Amino acid sequence: MEICRKMKRVFVPFVVLAIMALSARANNEAGNPVVRKMRHAVVFKQKGVYAAWPVLFPQPNGRVVVVFRSHASANHLDYRGGAKWIAVDPDDPSNWSEISEPEVVNPDLLKPGGTQAGAWSLGWVQAPIAEKETLKAQHKVVRDLNETTVSYLGEARCRFSKDDGKTWEFKEIPLPAEFAGSMGYTRTATLTKPNGLHLVAFYGRRWRDGHPTFGVEGYESMEELFLRSTDHGKTWSIVEQVPGGLDTKKHPSGGLNETALVENSRGEIVALSRAQGDGHLNFASFSSDDGLTWSEPVDSGIRGNAPHLLKLRDGRILCTYGFRRWRSEPTVGVFALISEDGGHTWPSRDHQITLRDDGWYEDGVVPGDTGYPQSIQLADGSVFTVYYITTEEGITHIAATRWELPPGKTAGWENLSPMPQPLGGGAGVMMPGGSAIIGGSYWGEKEKKFSDAIYRFNGTTQVWDTLPSFPVAAAYGSGVRQSDGSFLYLGGFQGTRSKAEASRQCWKFSGAWKKDAPLPLPLVFHEAATVGNEVFVIGGTTDPEDLNAGAQSKVWRKKPDESNWRAGRALPDGGRMLFASAAFKNSIYVFCGLTGVDKKKGVLNTATALRYDVVKDRWEKLPDAPVAARGCKAVALPGKGILLMGGYGKRTDVAGAEDGFLKECWLYDVGTKTYVLYAELPEAVMTQAVAVEGRKVWSFGGEDKPGQRSPQACVLFVGE
Repeated sequence: MEICRKMKRVFVPFVVLAIMALSARANNEAGNPVVRKMRHAVVFKQKGVYAAWPVLFPQPNGRVVVVFRSHASANHLDYRGGAKWIAVDPDDPSNWSEISEPEVVNPDLLKPGGTQAGAWSLGWVQAPIAEKETLKAQHKVVRDLNETTVSYLGEARCRFSKDDGKTWEFKEIPLPAEFAGSMGYTRTATLTKPNGLHLVAFYGRRWRDGHPTFGVEGYESMEELFLRSTDHGKTWSIVEQVPGGLDTKKHPSGGLNETALVENSRGEIVALSRAQGDGHLNFASFSSDDGLTWSEPVDSGIRGNAPHLLKLRDGRILCTYGFRRWRSEPTVGVFALISEDGGHTWPSRDHQITLRDDGWYEDGVVPGDTGYPQSIQLADGSVFTVYYITTEEGITHIAATRWELPPGKTAGWENLSPMPQPLGGGAGVMMPGGSAIIGGSYWGEKEKKFSDAIYRFNGTTQVWDTLPSFPVAAAYGSGVRQSDGSFLYLGGFQGTRSKAEASRQCWKFSGAWKKDAPLPLPLVFHEAATVGNEVFVIGGTTDPEDLNAGAQSKVWRKKPDESNWRAGRALPDGGRMLFASAAFKNSIYVFCGLTGVDKKKGVLNTATALRYDVVKDRWEKLPDAPVAARGCKAVALPGKGILLMGGYGKRTDVAGAEDGFLKECWLYDVGTKTYVLYAELPEAVMTQAVAVEGRKVWSFGGEDKPGQRSPQACVLFVGE
């Protein structure tokens, strides 16, 4: 944060929250994304108050708390005036109220079991001016505040509460030996994960041989550090982004500071850092091990101040940033760019989205003090962005923009709270109150075991609960919903937790579990689907110990009022197991799977695809899938086609590809009969449970390594 001069123009006092019609004319220029709706609001604006650096805290009640500094002057070191906390309703910005800090739920601090934790850099600390030379001798970054006081950059600190925030334990966190003092950023620099990771980006100055490693004695010599905890904030360490220091040849004019963090759909943590004194540059770095090590920071191509990163529900990464006057740049305002590949590449500035372009700049008077945006995505998919801006009347104030996103090219999965138990081979189903997984296999005491649990995820509360148990322990059966609303679980391994065998048994749920008409033969690794008022069971094996002997090509069909299964036309290319299927209109689509075992080649995976017309009782061969794999899953996406997910095998469109667990999700267009890479699962799995409702697809568990099950839970929001 740079020191800014006081504004010379003042207006009468006022605090306003009102919708304003403001032209975003740049969005209509050639090459820029078209944003269909955009509304602007003033959150806080008052003469004599320098309001800046807003932070957003979404609350459980749907409101948003905006926290910001309300200083007496534009001097960034002068904390007189403190902070304000305002609760805003994004649906009705005129409905707002000033609140106190204890009323705010901070999602970054919430931890399991009533514990809370956090860590931060102290930033600017005030001291008597008599201590100035002593502080400088310690290589602190020191600035004069007034005739009696100086400010210097302090250390790092953490806090931990065992009683849900009633009392706190504080502890200093020593900086690495070469660093003296540090500076934090806003909530933008914090990232938490359900696995216990808590990561906070901050920055400090590295000294070596009595001199800063490069730059001058100020921000220009800063480097990025990370406060890192892997046990929900109980213990902390400090990680250097570049151990040993930045390459001064790659960063000749300044260091890095003010870093935004986000996790992309690939599971990488993206760090985007502002490059001080380098023409609004921002450098990107990536970590694939939860922030323990980082790639070398490289120029992202984004030009702007103090970025904020947000993973959208469709998997894209949104970057919002301010832009201040620099060289010949005429525009001061707030802008956005969207990455389609997890933050690895970004569109050029010609394609940026303009939220505000009316920031005030005047040579020698006003330095274009604007920026530090933060964004959240609301329930309807729109984005709420808050920032500070100085407009022509000369009052620096907090404002917000609610806007619609332009459509994306790809989609991405959003991680949910992990499953209560890692499972593979469960059946996914939509039940009252959320999406659920029935049964599944897991490993215990070095043996495969079977579960009778039914776990349900509530999409509203984002919490797992456990429903009454399934009548037996089961796995690798098929689950379908019938036309009368009841749910069927068909075949699979059934028995006890320690021993289960291939079964004919079918179970029907319509308020309670009851036995239904059994299958004509015991089956596992089969698929089932509902078309109209009929249920279809396809393929599988009767003998999981001898896949060649037990492989089935038969098709069975039954209506809810029928007591026996009828034969349909068999698969035209022989037996098939562990394949993917989905019903779309009057057809069932079949993809990939396992066809048998060869003594020399081992397990035989296939990439073939078929369509079964249930009305004509006829099969049609389709173009092969881009993967030859078993354990894939598929769901139908209304208006789009079939989504083919995960599995174990290899891509057929990549030369030299080897077998392994897959995370790719392919969209098969039933009209053009083509495949396109649509998204990637957060981790590669096979035999996961899937469920679909409207535009949401859920994926639960699966096998992610031989002899291991995953607790992964994620949801895909499908675009229109």
